[in-house]
Amino acid sequence: MAAVIGEAGGLGRALTALALRRGLHAVRFGSAEDCAGGPQEAELRLTDLADAAQPWSVDPALPGPALVFWVAGRFLQQPFAELNPTDAEALTRQSLTGPAALLARILAATPHPVHLVTAGSVSAWRPRQHQAYYCALRAGQSALTRNLLPELLEHSPHGRVTLVELGGLAVPALPGHPTPDFGAMLDPAQVADLVWDVAHEQTGPLAHAVVQRDKRPGAEGVPLLSFHDAVPEPPVRADPDTLAHTDRHPVGPEPEPFRA
Repeated sequence: MAAVIGEAGGLGRALTALALRRGLHAVRFGSAEDCAGGPQEAELRLTDLADAAQPWSVDPALPGPALVFWVAGRFLQQPFAELNPTDAEALTRQSLTGPAALLARILAATPHPVHLVTAGSVSAWRPRQHQAYYCALRAGQSALTRNLLPELLEHSPHGRVTLVELGGLAVPALPGHPTPDFGAMLDPAQVADLVWDVAHEQTGPLAHAVVQRDKRPGAEGVPLLSFHDAVPEPPVRADPDTLAHTDRHPVGPEPEPFRA
């Protein structure tokens, strides 16, 4: 069977449809708004991941073995200093703590092997300006996914983890915030096929893939699949127009040069 946590701008819907086409029983965890218009054949377990209580109260038990797709996430682009409590709480619950609570309950209630497939973001390691909090949550999602592998193997020797970090896929912004124009976005249906194939074809307990969009003229939005461990990149250089002037300077002696 396959379970999908969240919609993530249509990716969850496409993965649900794939599961049904492959003859699997499909369960969808998400709010009524997120799951509206999805495949009617799927079992719907309504839960608003941004609500503090609902992920802890929805029925988590799954028949096994269970293929669990974590695709929930919300996008936010704004200067970190402008972050407010409402946005911070909503973003954290929708992207990290809500799905984490549901995953914990699924593991506790499901005695069968669990294969966790996380659709993360390259923002977990790629520098983004005015997206610091969003990037931190995506990094947390990736770290939680990787570090769950030992526990999934304790749960069953057939436990698996697939982490696919995506770039350029439309993710709904928080209410009240505009969604930036990303140009040619990755098609959720194409990405769903890639994510499914990576998970289906992996032979070891862990697979880590990256799907980015081609930006070459004439190929914009074509998905590019690679397999490697992502190394965090240095922060982007700020636009000089956004820098605040200050008269403060570091004080104290210059540090001694490093000597091997």
